[in-house]
Amino acid sequence: MKAEQSCGTGLSRVGQAPVAALVCSSATRGAVMPENAVPREEERIVLILDIVDSTGVAERLGNVRFHSLLSDVFVRLSGLVEAHGGEVQRLVGDQVIATWLLGSEQQNARAVQCVFACRQALDAARSTLVRRHGEALTFRAGLHCGPLAAGEIGGKRPEVVLLGDAMNTAARIEQACRTAGHDVLVSLPLLTRTAMPADVMAASIGSHVLRGKSHRLELFALTQWFAGLRPACFVLKACA
Repeated sequence: MKAEQSCGTGLSRVGQAPVAALVCSSATRGAVMPENAVPREEERIVLILDIVDSTGVAERLGNVRFHSLLSDVFVRLSGLVEAHGGEVQRLVGDQVIATWLLGSEQQNARAVQCVFACRQALDAARSTLVRRHGEALTFRAGLHCGPLAAGEIGGKRPEVVLLGDAMNTAARIEQACRTAGHDVLVSLPLLTRTAMPADVMAASIGSHVLRGKSHRLELFALTQWFAGLRPACFVLKACA
């Protein structure tokens, strides 16, 4: 008889940086998943989406009403991640952590398209959210790509996790949104492997040493342009 398993999510943190996103866990104590016993490496895009001013909203609404609002918003956002070919790895506190397998430039563009689809969905739902919950929400987002190790970690109740520097770096990029004053930031490594949507402008904000990192990383602010407003050149790089 096969051991029953339940899929879910989990996260380990070092400071404020997520270092592992849980994919699936065993529901039966002592259950094993032989196919996941040996870690494998996968190239993935990582999206860290963080709700703005969640602490303030929670204080104004109270725990129960804020929980209801966050649930409403996360259901909408999770559906859009899946509709754009991604996987929601974790809903942790006020964050959504999602990944896509790294593919062609056109396939990689789905992660960028997803971010702006999420923004449009929350903008369109603003009046509904305010009517239902008394508040609406918005977010900041960081995008990066790189290798992640996927495999079991644990003892009697092993868990399959994704971990690696790409996860940490994506979290640091999202945090950089706050200091840089931008809502959406993407790393140069991901930008160079993505066919940027025609309605999205990527403008360099220069190279940054992210907290806990030893090397500089060039970041780009992403902005969506609507009909009649898109400039002739929509990918800008900082001058040396």
